[in-house]
Amino acid sequence: MGFFGTLFSSLGKSGKIAYLGSKYKDNPRNPNAVPELYEYIMSHDTLRTVMQKHNATLQDLEKIYELLLVSCCYEEKGHFLPISALLFGQPLDYLLTNKDNANIYEIENYVYNYFH
Repeated sequence: MGFFGTLFSSLGKSGKIAYLGSKYKDNPRNPNAVPELYEYIMSHDTLRTVMQKHNATLQDLEKIYELLLVSCCYEEKGHFLPISALLFGQPLDYLLTNKDNANIYEIENYVYNYFH
């Protein structure tokens, strides 16, 4: 993918993140939130690769999303953290790696620092 292809792909992802964040920040427990995130993640090459690395499922994302709602359900620099944390490769990898021994304070610290 050339420069313009990368640029348009990045703009498309930024728009999708902003759209999903604004859609769910006022109703983060909407039952459609995680399935919609999962659908987007599985359509994105990098994020799908992270999911496959961890053999992650929709249920794994539901568990992580719930942890994010408890630990950092707020906005930081234009990102609604429970949504954005799942839509970037590095935080998604961290969250999937630590999903079974999650400490909400460590999760909040990691996610906040990533987006700060």
